[in-house]
Amino acid sequence: MRRIFHWLPRIAAATVFLLMASLTVVAVVQQRRGTAASVSVDQLIRAAGLRPDRIRIAVFEDQPGLGYLENGRHAGFDVDIARMVARGLGYADDDRIEWHRMRNNIDRILMLKNDQADLVIGSFSITDERKRDVAFAGPYLITEQGVLASAEAGLTGVDDLRRPENRMCTVAGSTSERLLMTLGFPVTGLNGINECFDRLAAGDFVAISTDKTLLAGFDARDPSRYQLLDLPPGEDGQPAVQERIGIGIRKDNIALRTLVDHLLDRIYRQQQRGLTTDWQRAYNAHLAAATATSHQPPPDERPELLDYDSKGPTR
Repeated sequence: MRRIFHWLPRIAAATVFLLMASLTVVAVVQQRRGTAASVSVDQLIRAAGLRPDRIRIAVFEDQPGLGYLENGRHAGFDVDIARMVARGLGYADDDRIEWHRMRNNIDRILMLKNDQADLVIGSFSITDERKRDVAFAGPYLITEQGVLASAEAGLTGVDDLRRPENRMCTVAGSTSERLLMTLGFPVTGLNGINECFDRLAAGDFVAISTDKTLLAGFDARDPSRYQLLDLPPGEDGQPAVQERIGIGIRKDNIALRTLVDHLLDRIYRQQQRGLTTDWQRAYNAHLAAATATSHQPPPDERPELLDYDSKGPTR
């Protein structure tokens, strides 16, 4: 009996914590639906259930310009965005980030569903289909799809790729594959874009297609061997599809999604005021030569929190 009474205070404390976290999530949901709710950054931090010592972030290590290893250290635009978000959540140094390597596009969803990562940041396009499995904060980047072709193929334009002998590769099951099929281009889907690039270099394919930001990184490896091509525009003259790149979060973690959207929106507003932000520094360092989109887009959700203008939490 004494043992039972000994554990009662701990059980009561745990029950109170879970109740407060639940109430915070309810308030966040109400706020997203437009009803009055007052939620603070600190409340969201507690409700998000993050570890106090470090945050788990899944990134790619083989995407030039976006996520790669440089002298054993993670680098690239997506990696810099990961560090920016981690700092905003109170994880100020790299030793507070537990990096997890993604080997292919499928890992982006699996690592969240299997609770192997808190955030997934790696060319993750926001789509309604993917929202059935995971949640997204953002977008933090808007880009478009392009084509990287072998210069030796002598293509006069992207329409030459409609001929069956000019084989093109992209990632199987990706938004890029769906767009190419919609536009009537024959395409072969493989497990990853690096596999496509290796086989392009080997002469097995004439071209590969994915986000322009990633293609620019591959092109930079040997610009004399490749040429960047645009896909046909839509009826309005604009790109047929714009890729909206977001941060993947476990679907049931509403508090973390709201908190990351808050951080992205705060940095977006700083940029709108003419300040040089961490987002702009990351863009200038890695993507300035790859895309004409030089400004951070606003996130889809822009939550107003009680301490909106305060600094991020410290841990």
